Amino acid sequence: MNPMEWNSNEKEAFEIVLGYLNFSSGDPAAKFLAGLNTICAGLDARKAKEDPTPMWCRLAAALWDYLKWVQPNSEVFSQDTQVRQALLFGFLYFFPHYRVW
Repeated sequence: MNPMEWNSNEKEAFEIVLGYLNFSSGDPAAKFLAGLNTICAGLDARKAKEDPTPMWCRLAAALWDYLKWVQPNSEVFSQDTQVRQALLFGFLYFFPHYRVW
């Protein structure tokens, strides 16, 4: 999904979620969870009826796309090692295996 298609509230939610993943020590954060809800609601609203892709896969793609879009021009994401590792672990290992378990 093209990050330019997101509205300002959704873009703010991406910044919150990706910022949390990049800088957090893992403590619970209400803004992070609210950001995930905002992004998922936006994904759900944009979903084509015939698209069988699970939400967690669409969420992964949207987060990666947004990070790739914002990272070159963002001082905040100039060091993005932690967020990339969190996304890789979460969407390549945790979520797929959690669904099997």
